[in-house]
Amino acid sequence: MCPRVAVATEGPASEAVTREVGVRAGWEVETRSTEGRDKLYREFPKLLASVRGRVDRYVVAPDLHPNENCATEAARWNQAIRVGFPNARLCLAVWETEAWLLADPAAIQTAMGFTVTVSHPDYIGGVKPSRLLDIAYRKRHGYRRGLGFDKKTDGAAIARVLDLGSARARSPSLDHFLRSV
Repeated sequence: MCPRVAVATEGPASEAVTREVGVRAGWEVETRSTEGRDKLYREFPKLLASVRGRVDRYVVAPDLHPNENCATEAARWNQAIRVGFPNARLCLAVWETEAWLLADPAAIQTAMGFTVTVSHPDYIGGVKPSRLLDIAYRKRHGYRRGLGFDKKTDGAAIARVLDLGSARARSPSLDHFLRSV
């Protein structure tokens, strides 16, 4: 029997990506999102409680921003989880869930028709993952302004074709997300 999983995320783009990754992993997934990390921090217990009884496992998946200490942030979130929803597990998406997409350049090529190659997708520094995808999208389509990479729609399209084995080998935070269930 496949696991039934609830995932609470920061926003609609992360919600779409985590849903598709979960489906690729063979889970029955219910995702919930808020409008930003601070709101997720305050509201994840309510989001997860809304699916209580329909799922077996709970994951809180905030982004880990570049100016934050991973150990400190993990401790802060784990304390909030212990108090607010002890059955949940924490999975920090290192920098943002779009880094997980960068872990499989072939999936980006298949879904979007271009490639973005980075040596360490979970590396925090330089240009953020969603911006790298936007730059490549604009270059591929010749757009200087306006239409660009849509984090929700295009991110989900890439996640639908991710080779999870390859991607998790290149992204420790994606691997942790998949192992958390």
